Amino acid sequence: MNGLKRAAAIVSLAVIAVGCANINPQIDMLKSGVKKWNRLREVNLSFKPNLAGADLSGVNLRNADLRGANLRGTSLRGADLSGAQLKGANLRGANFEGANLEGADFKDANLRGAYFVGDNLRGAGFQGADLKNADLWGGVNLEEVNFRGANLEGANLKSADLRGAVLIGAQLKNTDLEGAYLVGARLQDANLRGANLEKANLLGTDLGGATLYKTDFQGADLHGSNLGAAVLQRTNFQRADLHGASLHGAVILAADFKGANLEEADLQGAELVNTDLSKVLSFYNARLDDRVMEQVKTNWPEKLAMNPDSARKKGENNSAEPEKIPTHDQAK
Repeated sequence: MNGLKRAAAIVSLAVIAVGCANINPQIDMLKSGVKKWNRLREVNLSFKPNLAGADLSGVNLRNADLRGANLRGTSLRGADLSGAQLKGANLRGANFEGANLEGADFKDANLRGAYFVGDNLRGAGFQGADLKNADLWGGVNLEEVNFRGANLEGANLKSADLRGAVLIGAQLKNTDLEGAYLVGARLQDANLRGANLEKANLLGTDLGGATLYKTDFQGADLHGSNLGAAVLQRTNFQRADLHGASLHGAVILAADFKGANLEEADLQGAELVNTDLSKVLSFYNARLDDRVMEQVKTNWPEKLAMNPDSARKKGENNSAEPEKIPTHDQAK
């Protein structure tokens, strides 16, 4: 055990001694085997890995203990980091392209500007992590990933698979989620100010209490979703499908529902201010407060009839599950 402590101390001193020569023995130590690396970390808690700028492409780092490590600008392309511990690590600008990150722990890590294209992140944890301006597009598998309280401001999640993901209280300001698959995701109390969810699939998604200022849901599928108590200010729902969605108690300020389907939607208790409902496609079987219902009956009684498109769908077999987006591994 004392030998391991001495080894860790020697490596730490060696990094300092040869830093100017761009030689880092810690890299060789890590590459020599995760088991040995983890044992060194166990016996010497003061050992702080400094692997900034290292090329760890394709390296097997499964279950590696990299907590608090400096991995800024590191290349981890194609590496296996499944089950790795990266809590509090500095991974700013790191490249994870094509890496296996399933079940990895990134809690409170700095991942600003990190690159995750084509990765498998299923079941990974990013609670409280900083992913501002990170790239997670191009079929990244984020199924059941935990982003609770994470900062994803300005991140690129275009077409990402986020089914069942936890984004409670997450910061998603100006985040690009166009075409993302968010079926069953949990976004309660999330900040989606200025976020782009155009043509996203939010079937059954929970957005209760979320901030949706200038959020773009144009053409999105919000069938059966929960937007109860959410703040919908200048939100764009043009051509969105809100069939069976709950907007119960929501604050709706100058939102755009042009061409939106509100069949069987629940708007009871919602506060509607400067919101034009004349261009809504259908209110068939919608639950509306008496004042709103009277307005619809008087001005647009035809909107209380079933939307022809929905009538056609009801005649089809809707029992099949939504088409699944292939994961990175399945696409290979």
